[in-house]
Amino acid sequence: MIGYLGPVGTFTQAALNFYINEEQSDAVLKPFPSIYALFEALSNKEIAKVFIPIENSRGGEVFAAFAGLNQLEDSFFISNEVVFPIKQSLMASQPCNLNDIKVIYAHEQSTRQCSHFLHQELPHVELVFVASNGVAAERVKASSDCVACLGYEGAASLFDLTVLRSNVQDDDHNKTRFVLISSNQHDKTGDDKTSFVFSTHKDKPGSLCDILSLLSNESINLTRISSKPVSNNLGEYLFFIDCEGHIQDPVVYECLSKIKTSCLYYKFLGSYPKGRAI
Repeated sequence: MIGYLGPVGTFTQAALNFYINEEQSDAVLKPFPSIYALFEALSNKEIAKVFIPIENSRGGEVFAAFAGLNQLEDSFFISNEVVFPIKQSLMASQPCNLNDIKVIYAHEQSTRQCSHFLHQELPHVELVFVASNGVAAERVKASSDCVACLGYEGAASLFDLTVLRSNVQDDDHNKTRFVLISSNQHDKTGDDKTSFVFSTHKDKPGSLCDILSLLSNESINLTRISSKPVSNNLGEYLFFIDCEGHIQDPVVYECLSKIKTSCLYYKFLGSYPKGRAI
């Protein structure tokens, strides 16, 4: 069973449907109300796999996803990824004029991705953030007022909504990266990525540079680096790294082994095929 960020009608569900049509059409899917609930269910063995958004090309990273990844049991890994185009639509429970809309429900990421449209066309509305765009669609369906939501246009048929405006995202090349987490370590394909997280010794100057140099010295290309606070103390961070290559590559394996012994904290998150843009 694959758990995903629900309810139905989200971009996560749309991306997951694409993935299972390509990879495992007989999969059983179960929506969860939050990313935290997903990781809890995985830990409790209620589900076998998790499918979550991890970063958007415009809205940035999904913090809850990185928090969950860092707390994963060692028996779980990122085993695949999907890069899915994000086309936002404005929907309402009934046809209405944009000037009559008082409230828009949306996930915070969606409002970031549509900030120019909202500023230009709907500067008067109240933005109400909800856990997912599926929840936003549910709120709009249940209201008799002229309220609207942002989200996946496919939700219109699921919730009997009217599409007021399509493609309201600021960037037509807007994409979200989703990852599948499972107990299966994906074999090497020749076009792979590896993810890991680490923290450096706080009292050792240049420690971050030393770690990154280990990758550079082996010509291992970094595709992403980000940092998250590790505690309430300023200046203490976890660093999340994506790099090209697979843990089964001898060069990558040896490099990560050196990094593991050089860090205050290290966690391998997985090696998996690069997600191709849909």
